[in-house]
Amino acid sequence: MLAPVRHQPPPPWPANTPLGPNAAQILATEHWSLLAALLADATGFGPQTTTLALVLLPVVLLLGVATYARLVQINTEEFQLVLAMNRLRRAYLTIAPQLGGVVHHRPPR
Repeated sequence: MLAPVRHQPPPPWPANTPLGPNAAQILATEHWSLLAALLADATGFGPQTTTLALVLLPVVLLLGVATYARLVQINTEEFQLVLAMNRLRRAYLTIAPQLGGVVHHRPPR
């Protein structure tokens, strides 16, 4: 008979969360607007400000869309991984029903 596995609580921010690898993208998107505001204040909202704003806005938009697309991709992959883990759990319980106390499986609703 197998001993039950004691589960440890997860760390507050696991390394594989979307915030980890995409933190630079999110921070860059937020800080472009701050840079534009500081430059606009320094130049007195002159023609240089308009030119810089017209150059930076598409860059920020592209960075924001790329961030959103990556987060959607991460969520889709994570959903597929959860489905695969559930298939593995179900297979383990089919092969060895005595693992019921160790491997927890909740059937889909």
